Amino acid sequence: HAVVALELRPTELRARRRAFAEVRVRNEGDAPADVELTATMGAPAAARRAASAPAHGDAAPSHADFVSGRVDSASARVEFEPEPEREPRPTHACSISPSRVQVAPGEEVVARLEVRGPRHWLRRGEPVPVTVAAPGAHAEGTFRPRAAVPVWAVLVPILAAAVGVWQATRPDGISVPRVTGLSVPEARERLREAGLKAKQAPLPVAEPSEAGGVVHQDPPAGTQVDDGGDVTLSYYRASGVGTVTPEVTTSQLAPSDQPPADQQAPIAYTRANRVFVQFPGESETAVGGTVGEMSADPAWDPRTGELAYVRRAAPSSSAEIVAVDPHAPGTPHALIQGDGSYISPTFSPDGTRLAVIAEDGTGYGGSLCVVVPPALAPRCHHDPDWRYGRPTYGADGVLYALRRSTATTREGGWDELVRVNTDLAAEGEPLLRGDLRAVATGGDGRFGVLARRTGEAGYHAEVLSPTGAPIAVQSGDTSGCDVAWSGVALIVSAGACGGGEQVLRLDPANLDLPGTKLLDGGEPALVG
Repeated sequence: HAVVALELRPTELRARRRAFAEVRVRNEGDAPADVELTATMGAPAAARRAASAPAHGDAAPSHADFVSGRVDSASARVEFEPEPEREPRPTHACSISPSRVQVAPGEEVVARLEVRGPRHWLRRGEPVPVTVAAPGAHAEGTFRPRAAVPVWAVLVPILAAAVGVWQATRPDGISVPRVTGLSVPEARERLREAGLKAKQAPLPVAEPSEAGGVVHQDPPAGTQVDDGGDVTLSYYRASGVGTVTPEVTTSQLAPSDQPPADQQAPIAYTRANRVFVQFPGESETAVGGTVGEMSADPAWDPRTGELAYVRRAAPSSSAEIVAVDPHAPGTPHALIQGDGSYISPTFSPDGTRLAVIAEDGTGYGGSLCVVVPPALAPRCHHDPDWRYGRPTYGADGVLYALRRSTATTREGGWDELVRVNTDLAAEGEPLLRGDLRAVATGGDGRFGVLARRTGEAGYHAEVLSPTGAPIAVQSGDTSGCDVAWSGVALIVSAGACGGGEQVLRLDPANLDLPGTKLLDGGEPALVG
């Protein structure tokens, strides 16, 4: 005998007015089946709820009773007149095609179910049950009518009108907040929150007692300025006037204006895989690095005043060069795009070129590359005989770098300090040979290097003339990790390289004099 089974696909029918589904008819018996299919739809959910509501029985006559019926006040009996017939509301309907199918044993036949309902303009209709039946079998589903007009079609014009009203009525600018009397970090944060920037304006200082917070702002509080506009902040510090500015350029710290040896210029440095910045008269601020992230190699961009640094997600991850505004640290943005791992950023004095190293995984650098901002694609030179590292620009815009022969097998640093031409190839004789760890160029053309003598465990500081001739050599301390210049002073980080370092200021004329500790950290980078 025949055994018929029905299946409805899908069981949830969603459409605005018409929906379709497959009715699968299977014969699981051993005889042919002649199956007649029928489809019915129940009442919407709201109608079923209304029908199931309890009757109120003998309720008191209402106002509508007096309008549509006759009330006998003596007997309190209401006689209703029949209401006029109303136009029937649109109803749901369904059909199956074909309505009769022949199914052989073990086979399946598919029919099509069509469901129709009234239009619902703004709200979805109530769910309506659908039943497909055949002798000895049935399948159930639900028709869920959608709104003819989607919600977004109503909301978008309303939102657009609201935005238009807001743009037409909003103020022309931003009201400058009052920041005089606040500390410099508080004032800078207040302006940043208002969408404004801080700018430099030196003031004379008369007494050390004047040191304190912001003493003047221009424009004054309440002035309307454009979004992102500049607000001048001036404040005193004991050694002179300090200013806050979003731009840090070498012209602002020209040789004639360099701070004396006992005064610190703006400095960036690293500690515990994070990058910090300290401006004169202010406490340090973390500008790069988060938990689990490795940040290193800070470098100032004289063109934008931003601070570039190297970021890695993990020690084994590729490195990328990113930059951030040191006055208002936010999400860093990339300075280089493309495949590769890039380290050791350094900018030319005018900020028009960025030199980096595309590392090859050996730990001794790799290929020398140059990027021309705002472009992001690097131009690299691969030398099969040498690995380059620690590039640095001289005050005249000439590029120098350390390099190590691919044939060198000793532990330690690079082999030579060389001058690099515009094709990113070394030219002329090396300025210095040896076991070299770091190099930096000063504003007067001198070099500061960290070198290691044969038999020593660590690196000492040396100062070279622009031609590479030795001027001063440190004879005692061999714990150097990195080197930089601050005006005429040599800055060295020393200690346990990679952790536990101190940043010291040395006298480049006599490197054996005790250094002045500036702070705890490594990889110093200064303006100028």
